[in-house]
Amino acid sequence: MSTEVRMPKASPIVTIDSLDLEAQGVARQSNEEGGKVLFIRGALPTEQVTYTITREKARFAKAKLHELIKPAVYRT
Repeated sequence: MSTEVRMPKASPIVTIDSLDLEAQGVARQSNEEGGKVLFIRGALPTEQVTYTITREKARFAKAKLHELIKPAVYRT
């Protein structure tokens, strides 16, 4: 019996537009990727990031920060 291990697929780079009330970064997928709103834990406005989806619904997805490509100038 073999155990299949699922690896998360690589996400495209998105730019964080704003923060929501829970301080999660808000971005939008491209139309080719589904056009969903993304709530990315750990991301700040103006940053470019890749993400890993943790929960997906019809119109939005919750995700965690996978890789910080371009940090915000005010990140310490």
